[in-house]
Amino acid sequence: MTTLAILADIHGNMPALEAVIKDLRQVGVDHVVVAGDCINWGPFSLEVVERIAREAWAVIRGNNEFYLLDYQTGRARHLPGAPLTPDLLARFAEVDASAYRPPAYQQFD
Repeated sequence: MTTLAILADIHGNMPALEAVIKDLRQVGVDHVVVAGDCINWGPFSLEVVERIAREAWAVIRGNNEFYLLDYQTGRARHLPGAPLTPDLLARFAEVDASAYRPPAYQQFD
């Protein structure tokens, strides 16, 4: 039987994510889906995104990911909890976050 784990609302909490990963490995989960809001509020947003990218899990973008990815388009609101500075945006840009972007992304106003 295939086992599936669904994670959501990690919000930059790397210690919690590491604990969950340890539990997932002990249980032997076959597939993991991350249901958005991996970033913001917690202090380790970048590290969480990097770890999820390394795990190659399926990711659904949450509102906090939309805020980050749309930051320079004018459609995004400011990320509450952590100001998006040019330095922070540059650090996020270095991460392979392709899992967060659908193959074709269009937004209609």
